Amino acid sequence: MTKFAGNYVASMYGKILEELTYSLNFTLKIVSQMSEHGMWDEQNQTWSGVMGELVSGRADFAIADMSMTSFRVRYVDFTLPLIISRNALYFKEPGICGVKWLGYFQTFNSCTWATIVTLIAIAPLLLSYMKTIRESGSMMELISENFICIWGIFCQQALKEFPRRTSLRIAYLTIFLTAVLVAAHYSAALVCFLTACTRVLPFQTIEEF
Repeated sequence: MTKFAGNYVASMYGKILEELTYSLNFTLKIVSQMSEHGMWDEQNQTWSGVMGELVSGRADFAIADMSMTSFRVRYVDFTLPLIISRNALYFKEPGICGVKWLGYFQTFNSCTWATIVTLIAIAPLLLSYMKTIRESGSMMELISENFICIWGIFCQQALKEFPRRTSLRIAYLTIFLTAVLVAAHYSAALVCFLTACTRVLPFQTIEEF
């Protein structure tokens, strides 16, 4: 604890201040002695303690073992750190695990999901166009039938009849391989999301703690 006696400040900080006054050739006048570093009053938008003296302009600088936080840096300037200490916050490990109900959708990001949906929507149109070249029939019926086939492929279901045309075989084979890769990646990522235990903390912010 720093002790004040007139214009003399004891302890290590006093020694540093004494060297500064000697090197920079200035005199020291203690205007106030505060017992707290200062708290931010959200309602009045003001600081208390040492921070209040500095922000209000009643003091030019302060000598205190004050932590350099990102919020305090917005209002005052700090010197280079004189003491570096390791402070840690400890609390009992919670025993409750939160279930990730959105884990089924968190396996892929939004761009990947959009790509898969677009592929499922466009593939029936392309297959219907390829079939109408040599086959006759309603375009809407072909699109509906191919959409069900594509959806079944992505759900790991087989076709009732594999096409004989080479172009259609290549198209269906490409869709099958894509569906297998997507399903394998989805299954692996889903297992990770569902088995990972997310601890439910009793607080979310420092104020709640």
